[in-house]
Amino acid sequence: MRRSLKKLFALITFGLCAAAATSGCADNESQLFIVGVAIPDGECLVTPDEGTAIYLGGVMDVAFTNTYTGTLLVGNQVTQRGSREETKTETSRIAIRGAEVQIFTPQQQLINEYTVAATGFANQAPNGDAAYGVASVTLIDGATGSTLAGQVAGGGTTGVVVEVRVFGDTLGGSEITSAKLTYPITVCEGCLFTCPPEDPNLPIPCSIGNDQPVDCGACANPLDPNFCDAALAASMRGN
Repeated sequence: MRRSLKKLFALITFGLCAAAATSGCADNESQLFIVGVAIPDGECLVTPDEGTAIYLGGVMDVAFTNTYTGTLLVGNQVTQRGSREETKTETSRIAIRGAEVQIFTPQQQLINEYTVAATGFANQAPNGDAAYGVASVTLIDGATGSTLAGQVAGGGTTGVVVEVRVFGDTLGGSEITSAKLTYPITVCEGCLFTCPPEDPNLPIPCSIGNDQPVDCGACANPLDPNFCDAALAASMRGN
């Protein structure tokens, strides 16, 4: 009987420890989170705000680039600790210093994974509400992009699923890692290239080859007159 009680006590203790560890992990992930990949405004700026528009998925046109960079909207829910009355400095602001990226096929087969430097900042959460910042992260690296370009050469599309976490430090010196964001990206050759019959006054893309259409008028690059040749050839193959 005594042995059974000891065994039961050990199991209960283990369960409590495991629950505490799991809770700590969950709490940490809820303190720093990624809302999504932000859509820049007409001046290619992103205002970190709860209402900032985000992409539901990305597009990378390999006729222009073999990388995809996303501006991540990051939320900070670390409890505010500073106090003017007690002259305590605020330590719950978060400085982003990197990201962990995994790239999968749509069937969840791992293509590549890497850690990349990133920069960004998220202020403390006032009154228990989240505060927001941004971090620019390479979601498809050049090596992976080159491999994907070979798969869509001559036309066609393929897709990948990116899983990303950002990590950094609070000003108090505590390391923190975000919850995971899952983000699908379509890879194509020439699909963002457009030559409308009438000038729609399309703005120059913020990151050419990523997400936004490229007007053929923007291809008149005096430094590289052949800049859009690959995109033009790819678009003609699609017709």
